[in-house]
Amino acid sequence: MFGKTLKLTFLVLGAGWAATAAAQNLGFMYDSPSQYFNDQDRKLFEETVLGLLDNGKSGEQRKWRNDASRNGGAVTVTNSARKLDGNPCRHLKVSNYAYNGLKATSTLEVCKKPDGRWAIVGV
Repeated sequence: MFGKTLKLTFLVLGAGWAATAAAQNLGFMYDSPSQYFNDQDRKLFEETVLGLLDNGKSGEQRKWRNDASRNGGAVTVTNSARKLDGNPCRHLKVSNYAYNGLKATSTLEVCKKPDGRWAIVGV
């Protein structure tokens, strides 16, 4: 399940890893908390995002934290009323932080596609 939404997770993180960012020409994402995320951080974050996308209600927030790396964040569903072509959409507020004090918050709209994948439709 995680693999098919990995690209979405990269975008939702608000930051990319050097190789991913360079490969996708996403250099603007270098100065963000996820630049410092390790594999476990990304897994925790992805589980949090996917859990809210699949089951989140308006106003629901889930936090994640990796005590070993001291990175973490929170994801909040700010609206889940809209539908696009009959499929659910979620407005998300994503806040992440890195151990070094770097913080970033972004908002975006994500809608489920007919094939079951989630896709960003608005920022």
